[in-house]
Amino acid sequence: MADPTPPPQRRYFKELRFRQFRAFREVARTMSFTAAADALRISRPSLWQQVRALEEELGAALLRTENQQLSLTEDGALLVELIKPLVEEFDSIRTLFADRRTNVVRRLRVATTSSLLAHELQHPVQLYAQEHPAVRFSFVERPSKEAFSLLESGEADLAVVGMLDTTPRPEEFVFDEWLSYPFVVVCPRGHPLEKAKRIEVRDIVGHPMLLPTAATNARQRITATLEEASCLGAVNAVIESSTALVLARYVEMGLGVAVCSISPQLADELRTGGHGHPPLVVREVRSIFGEEPIVIARRKGGYLFSHVDGFRQLTLSSIQAGR
Repeated sequence: MADPTPPPQRRYFKELRFRQFRAFREVARTMSFTAAADALRISRPSLWQQVRALEEELGAALLRTENQQLSLTEDGALLVELIKPLVEEFDSIRTLFADRRTNVVRRLRVATTSSLLAHELQHPVQLYAQEHPAVRFSFVERPSKEAFSLLESGEADLAVVGMLDTTPRPEEFVFDEWLSYPFVVVCPRGHPLEKAKRIEVRDIVGHPMLLPTAATNARQRITATLEEASCLGAVNAVIESSTALVLARYVEMGLGVAVCSISPQLADELRTGGHGHPPLVVREVRSIFGEEPIVIARRKGGYLFSHVDGFRQLTLSSIQAGR
């Protein structure tokens, strides 16, 4: 005979609920109960209760605190891996619903670098504006690492960025290979590096150098290469800038030679001069520093809206058509 006694009532926050998954996912992303509560617009105690209820329901500790630093346990890391696609898919439903309505305002947010905006992206942006007049789009200029951070936080739909081939690519993102920026040496006409049959590392560091800033991919590659060649201590860096064109202008002034990864379009402009600027020597040094791949990155999972994918495909095809 069945037991007529009903099962004990559980408090609501102890039940396995989707909002608990979202709460834990946000804590795991920010590693802060305060930041996660602010992002979810709930109180910190309420957030703590949801995560604690989740641990009780699963019978596993998901977080640990050591020296006032919050971190994931192995079980916590496993849960994040399992629930992340679920949370992203669910969160996209509201936007997907709005996207299917006729009166929705479609938005495109792209984070990218100043060089790409000034050169390779000009044509795709112009075409996109003509073909998608109803889309409200914004392009945010940031160095590659900062642009990628905007994509990670959900503040950008796409990131068009440089990523060195030695940089690990997170599995939660999808990357389209687009083009590459070769590393070059820029010097004035008549400079000894113009006439050198083969440029070696020591030939470059023998002159004052104009370099990308420390936070850039290009500078990391340059530093690693110079360290490997035991030449880093000989570097005399007189100007640092994240913009290749700025470095080139100081080359014109005779302050040194620039080493950077550079847009092929900008390289052609520097070689020919114009607008009151003298032609400069731009020599590729792929054999020393390699090149910086440029990728179009997007988040994995969720719904890729047609107007977002439209810009991605248009951008990819624009370079292919120009080759």
